[in-house]
Amino acid sequence: MKKHFVIATLALASMSLSGLAVAADYSAQVGFENYGIHVGGVGSSVPGGFLHTHERFGNLDFGQRVFGGAGASIDGSVLTGSMNAGYLIHPEQHLTIKPEIGVGYIGIHPQGSHMDTGYAYGGAKVSYQVFPSIGLDARGVFGRDFGTAVSNMHTLGGLYYSGSIGADAKVGPGFATISYQYQSMPFGGGIASLNLSTDQYRIGYRISF
Repeated sequence: MKKHFVIATLALASMSLSGLAVAADYSAQVGFENYGIHVGGVGSSVPGGFLHTHERFGNLDFGQRVFGGAGASIDGSVLTGSMNAGYLIHPEQHLTIKPEIGVGYIGIHPQGSHMDTGYAYGGAKVSYQVFPSIGLDARGVFGRDFGTAVSNMHTLGGLYYSGSIGADAKVGPGFATISYQYQSMPFGGGIASLNLSTDQYRIGYRISF
């Protein structure tokens, strides 16, 4: 399973780098994120910062995302990252549909323990430009988590799924953004009843180059 995850990650990284080399449009988004963690009925939240980047060439779209946070209700840190590749479809002028595949990593490290998992997924994002200066989007994906480890104990993992909604508005040379994302995955193995879910609230600013 880990081998397949590594191969998928390298393949997507290669596709992203190829797209970056000839990208007709490049954008970067930075901002604040509150990362909520829910495991076995226990919840906590971690504030931090995120960076999202996108490269587009024609209808091909490549995205990368990283988040880092620490403190608040856990004595430790959280680091997550993902990358995806998709194809942009335009059924009509203001509507864009992006089927995509991707891989990601979640690392939650309270003091004295750790929770790490990788995942691969497929899904789609739908974007609608309500006005030239205001846009809405929704996204849903599902897949499987791989190589999950909790405090040195490897587990089986299982179905991964995620959904998000967002909006952006033209402000100055770029766009102010706001979004919410939910993720869920079981750990399986000897702790089959344990499930990890996250709530991610983001506010940021995106600019194109």
